Amino acid sequence: MKHMPLFRACEMGQTDVVKTLIDDGARVGMLDEGEWSPLHWYRGLNEVILS
Repeated sequence: MKHMPLFRACEMGQTDVVKTLIDDGARVGMLDEGEWSPLHWYRGLNEVILS
């Protein structure tokens, strides 16, 4: 499931794509096999970048 468009955009830190997908109805409550949501991936990436 991690390869769904929203997961991938979050994983890659593509903020504009993430916003567009959410505006178009992407389900943000889905979880991957590690029980992370797409927004967990996005947040985790940004914490690494900002550290």
